[in-house]
Amino acid sequence: KLKAYNQKKIEESGIDTLVSSCAECFRTFARDYELEGVKVMHTTEYLLEQGFDMDLKADEGTTVTYHDPCRLGRQMGITEEPRELLGQVENVELVEMEHHGEDAMCCGVSSMMSCNENARALRVNRMEEVIETGADTMLTSCPKCVTHLECLKFEGDERYEGIEILDVVTFLAQQVEAKKAQVEADVRVGVEA
Repeated sequence: KLKAYNQKKIEESGIDTLVSSCAECFRTFARDYELEGVKVMHTTEYLLEQGFDMDLKADEGTTVTYHDPCRLGRQMGITEEPRELLGQVENVELVEMEHHGEDAMCCGVSSMMSCNENARALRVNRMEEVIETGADTMLTSCPKCVTHLECLKFEGDERYEGIEILDVVTFLAQQVEAKKAQVEADVRVGVEA
């Protein structure tokens, strides 16, 4: 019922492109819906298609790793787009985990059904790979992965406390905001001079 309702509303909206930042939503709309005349894209695909190039610059020495969500990488084959976006940000060093791309390990969230011992073990295994990279930040393209891995940080293991976990688009937005702040500061200095 919900699928039929959503499909009707989307088709009635008149849109020609549906963009999702959630890997599972993207996969669902792209594979499980029959959206005639509507192109379904993940945010990372869309940004690249639109020519995303904002001359961004992260803080010196920014080291990140990227966790490929199951639905986005293995099921939809989208692994290079997030990395290509990160490659456009100056000062960002991307350090790959041992298992990445279509071979990435699951974070253990399994459709948010439960957080049992098996899910926790998968989550710990994934975070161990993050630690091995030496990265300060783990990026992904799945809000469920972010939530599940963040939860581990609050369970008391100090090894995970210093690792920031963000959606890749949130990371890019932070860089855009930093650039905007720098431009505004430069304008103020220019006005004062």
